[in-house]
Amino acid sequence: MDSRKREMVERFMKHGIDISPYKFHCHEDKFQFFTMYIHYLESIDDGATGYISEFDEDINLEVYDGAKSPVGKFIISEDYTTLRFALAPGEDVTEEYAQHVNFLITVFFLALKEFNSNIAMLQEILSPVLESASTSGSKKYKNVSEFEKKINKIRALQKEILSENKKYESVPKKQGEEQ
Repeated sequence: MDSRKREMVERFMKHGIDISPYKFHCHEDKFQFFTMYIHYLESIDDGATGYISEFDEDINLEVYDGAKSPVGKFIISEDYTTLRFALAPGEDVTEEYAQHVNFLITVFFLALKEFNSNIAMLQEILSPVLESASTSGSKKYKNVSEFEKKINKIRALQKEILSENKKYESVPKKQGEEQ
């Protein structure tokens, strides 16, 4: 690993990365974010190492190598503003262990880059829609009439189906009456 990358990884492990722009506010946000990372990790690893990911009680992500040896943990702070990586306690820093850590953190940064590009793409797509909704004032809900038409059509179909069903209804006659 070159010195620049080593410095970046060490800084990330020591100080973490600011995730406040994502506005996480609950454990569900952490879960969704880490689930995205797990899918990204699995697709890049493609089963070669067989990394195993598990959530702890605080929905932080613990990662193990294929032999179920702990590699480290991705931790989001309690205020949901910082994400960092902590080495597994008690692990000897061997060359193989360092490669696992390097791989996991590299994949994390790739996943984060992909996440950012997806957010940017969504903002680009939604921007015109949101702008037109905010500038149109009372026209904000212009599609309500279309929904109302669809709802009325569904109601009419339901009434038609119910009237068809009434044709086939039979009322049980009391005993002793002719059928």
